[in-house]
Amino acid sequence: MVEETLDWDEPLSEAQREETPLAEDDLSTKVHIFADASEKAIAAVAYLQTVDATGSTHISFLMGKTKVAPKHGHSIPRLELCTALMAVEIGECLFHELSLEPGSMTFYSDSKVVSGYLKNTTRRFYVYVSNRVERILRFSKREQWLYVESQQNPADQGTRGVPTSTLKASLWIHGPGQLQQNQSNDLVEETFPLVEPLEDNEIRPDVHVMKTEVSSKPLSDLFEKFSSWTKLTKVVYCVMRAAKRFKDGIGTKSENNVDLSPFEWKRRAEEFIIKEVQDGSYGREVSNLLNKEAIPKNSSIEALAPTIDDDGILRVGGRLRKSNLSALEKNPILIPGKQHVATLLTRHFHASVNTRVDTSRKARFEQTVFGSQEVNASFL
Repeated sequence: MVEETLDWDEPLSEAQREETPLAEDDLSTKVHIFADASEKAIAAVAYLQTVDATGSTHISFLMGKTKVAPKHGHSIPRLELCTALMAVEIGECLFHELSLEPGSMTFYSDSKVVSGYLKNTTRRFYVYVSNRVERILRFSKREQWLYVESQQNPADQGTRGVPTSTLKASLWIHGPGQLQQNQSNDLVEETFPLVEPLEDNEIRPDVHVMKTEVSSKPLSDLFEKFSSWTKLTKVVYCVMRAAKRFKDGIGTKSENNVDLSPFEWKRRAEEFIIKEVQDGSYGREVSNLLNKEAIPKNSSIEALAPTIDDDGILRVGGRLRKSNLSALEKNPILIPGKQHVATLLTRHFHASVNTRVDTSRKARFEQTVFGSQEVNASFL
């Protein structure tokens, strides 16, 4: 109260300023909201903690709310989660009615389960818990939620009831003593992870997904592990024979379960190896020829006029088909010279002859190695 006559916009004197109460900017305000639940009721209560420029702390009761707990269908963890939601609703009310910023609010719960729910970032919940956790964290942040022991939680009195004779002096009205002493950190303990997540029916079980990557590496690359044509054909022949026996059923008697001769198995193994090599190097050309289409003009074997025989093997075409040579000499099999199989074939035929001429002739009799001069030269 100023006794002198002053205009409304005239500044106060120094003496008058010292007698004037502290302005709002000189105050530090925080809001503390506590939540608790029991089988009988759920409750939440909020306090305003004000610290002035002199360091004095003042605690004011803002509002409290209680509800009777449902009789059926709610476990204690669910009730604790509901009261956490009630605390957030009180915070929203204070924000709209008193313009108290959400960032100035701290929320407390004495439920380790709820603390685990709100701090969780790795597990997923079923609908009931998921919806309420999402609703709570829409207004508050995870770091604003702290754990408090039950005996220091004033909301506990709201769930159990306080006689009217002691209500005025109760913890429900005055709040914890630590707030009055500006020692709110004493109320806080370490946050808790999810409590027994494997046994909690509110938590969805972990789903483990196995990822299988199928390598696109050509089968012909495995042929590089062999040092001779004979060993390669023998291994392929054994695998093909075992696969056929497994498919037909080992020990069953039928006309289809008659084993082939070693010569026939060797022939089939050689055809399989050659097809794999050709598909790896000339896959586009083989596909075009099988579909009765012209091979690409930029193909490295376009000048050889390649063709596909009845077994699906790529052979050299051209004018030799009009000659009097044998069928194998007219249309020799085409093998890419850069493939390891070309080296194995050349080595295989070279081992059975003594001259360069004989080597080339023997190789041409059954197959043509594209670029055979370089391959032969490495063995002579």
